[in-house]
Amino acid sequence: KTAKRKLPLNIPSECSKVKRKCCWALKAVQQQILSIISLVSPAVPLLLSRGPFIHQTHGTEKQSRERSAWAMANGASMAAMGITVLFMVISFTTSAADSPPAPPYTNHTVGGAAGWFFNSTSNSSVTNYSDWASTQNFFMGDYLIFNTDSSNTVIQTLNATTYALCNFTDDNGNDTTFYYDGGEDPKAGVTVPVALTEEGVNYFFSAADGGAQCLQGMRFRITVAHGRGLPPSLNQPPPPPFVEVAPPPPEIMVSPSISRGRTFHARAPLVLGIFVGIHCLLRSA
Repeated sequence: KTAKRKLPLNIPSECSKVKRKCCWALKAVQQQILSIISLVSPAVPLLLSRGPFIHQTHGTEKQSRERSAWAMANGASMAAMGITVLFMVISFTTSAADSPPAPPYTNHTVGGAAGWFFNSTSNSSVTNYSDWASTQNFFMGDYLIFNTDSSNTVIQTLNATTYALCNFTDDNGNDTTFYYDGGEDPKAGVTVPVALTEEGVNYFFSAADGGAQCLQGMRFRITVAHGRGLPPSLNQPPPPPFVEVAPPPPEIMVSPSISRGRTFHARAPLVLGIFVGIHCLLRSA
């Protein structure tokens, strides 16, 4: 009887019929695939462990070689797929972890130290407001602070045509809001806060002097990002429209003396008739 040679521990039985080097390489690839894919889904190793390239059955030498070749090819493709998925997961996790949180709410002083003014001598705005706006990042819930005086106005619009023409009369007030339309006290200083509640492109300009200030540079546009969204103080639903209720008609009060007078006049003919009747009876007697 020929004694059967024992195989080393953890070596598949197929290694008795094919080169051990191939079997060890196959097993290493399989372990790498399982370790990579297990990071993506814990259920994948269990499913793969039931596949044909993990548990192979005994057969002829030709069948063993075919199974080994198939397992190596399939293992390589699975390894490539697993590595790709792993890189995608790592990239997504890293980008999510590195993305900065939404910035806090900010007050932006329009024009900086220059404020919101127009120089009538040079017939131009005191600063380039478009350049100022390009240095800022605007988010919903932020405030624009206009430091100005009574000779200027503050108007917000969502209408690009209104902004381009510096004329708000054609939009019927649908896309335009007056925040400040000047004052009676000439040159009186005033601070106008404007909350940014509309995401997207917002336009601001001064309509003083029939739009002449706007045409000479006293305007700017900004793009408002979502950020943290509106805070609760700005996210309240609008109040219901005011409806004026007509007062009830006044009640007509009748004076008691007038009422008694009317009663007396109503009974006067009866009293007079009785008096005349009694007088006639006395004379006939």
